[in-house]
Amino acid sequence: MGWRQKLRKRIASLERVIEEHRKKLAEEQAKPQPNQRLISYWEKEIRVRQETVERLKRRLAS
Repeated sequence: MGWRQKLRKRIASLERVIEEHRKKLAEEQAKPQPNQRLISYWEKEIRVRQETVERLKRRLAS
């Protein structure tokens, strides 16, 4: 397996995790009394993984 294919698999995996976190975030926000600590946590997790995906995509493009 070449390095480009490994990067694509890693990107796909991170994008799945981001989608799972977005669902959890939406579920928490829909609650009558959402847990702000959890919301902050999921937002940070999404942001960190999105930054990683962007970095990997730039590496893949080069």
